[in-house]
Amino acid sequence: MPDEDTASSFARRGERLTPIDRSKEILPWRRAEGMTRCFLAWMPISAFPARESERQWLLRFTTILGDHLKKAYEVEPHVFLEFKTATAVNDEFLRNSRKFMPLAGLGRHPGAAMPAMPSDQKYKELMEGKGEFHVEDYIADYCYWFLVQATERQCKLFQGLGGMSIAYWKPDPKTKPPDFRIPAQHQNHELFQEFDVKGMAAGGCAMRDGFLAKSKQIVGAGLKSSVQSESIAFMLPLLTASEVFGLPEQELKAYFELFDVYLRESPSDAGMLLASKHDLEETLVAVLEEMRESDPEHDAVPGSGRSGSARLFGVSNARSGARRFAELRFAPFPSVDPAIEGSVTRLSAHLLQPESRGCANALSACQEMDAGTRIRRVAGAQSAFAVDTRGIRESGAGRTTAPDG
Repeated sequence: MPDEDTASSFARRGERLTPIDRSKEILPWRRAEGMTRCFLAWMPISAFPARESERQWLLRFTTILGDHLKKAYEVEPHVFLEFKTATAVNDEFLRNSRKFMPLAGLGRHPGAAMPAMPSDQKYKELMEGKGEFHVEDYIADYCYWFLVQATERQCKLFQGLGGMSIAYWKPDPKTKPPDFRIPAQHQNHELFQEFDVKGMAAGGCAMRDGFLAKSKQIVGAGLKSSVQSESIAFMLPLLTASEVFGLPEQELKAYFELFDVYLRESPSDAGMLLASKHDLEETLVAVLEEMRESDPEHDAVPGSGRSGSARLFGVSNARSGARRFAELRFAPFPSVDPAIEGSVTRLSAHLLQPESRGCANALSACQEMDAGTRIRRVAGAQSAFAVDTRGIRESGAGRTTAPDG
């Protein structure tokens, strides 16, 4: 639980800590250059659930990122899984529940209210066969916090499905588990072979983390009081790129009193979000470099002659308003739908600009860029964008990218 004053992290508002342009070095991540109140970056995912190759890349990235964050900021990862995702992989979730000790709480988008139960009139209409009933419309965005810290194992099982968040904060001294030792003669007992007893003790002590009460105070601000809301153990902010931009400064600052770093799978943004009260640009450079050095063969871009995650995406240096990305490579994620490639190329330039507010404005911006562009949004966990790639012109670049085929 962060106990330091975060004011200093925001004191130098408007001033970059690392003025050197590192945009190519942190690819596939794209930094929101216009955001000065926190560090914010985004990277695209082809679809949720992600392909196995993408999930493997994310697992390596998350593992190495956690090591760097712990060394630099003394923070530890805490994994959260949204209820609607857990139900989609119910067997795997239940199979590991005893080991991970999931604690139920509420995920909340800024300003969101708890869904109300159907009115009497709605019940009557449904009984008469009028309209449709969708149970998810009446279920809040509940989520689970895995009290037992087993990040790598949890990411192997649930990362890339579209509902995982990882929050990093400094350990709360109150959560330190008792120091006990299992006698040598009992260490081979089947109980200790099946269960991580020390891990479970640590998970139980996590219930004393100040995060629980403080999260309800901060994330639950403005939420109408009810027996349902009062019984919730904790609340986790569910943030999209547009919501981060739109948050009042004090509210954004309050979120970073809960955690130092926030990593979330965001289907509405068609990718991953990384936000922090610290400038993570140099950390990202180091993480991606370590990924390349530790496994250069896996990190190579198939058939491109280029290697490394820093070459996953080709970047156009042309700047006229928003930054254009001239070329997209999803390697080491092969066989990407060309429709997704074309749309994300254009959307990425606009999604994180301060004048843009999420996908809706990004779609509008893309349509203005090219009258021949046709874009449609595919809803649901398999969300993606489809586009006619005719005539993508780069402002200031002096060239036109020809359509494939």
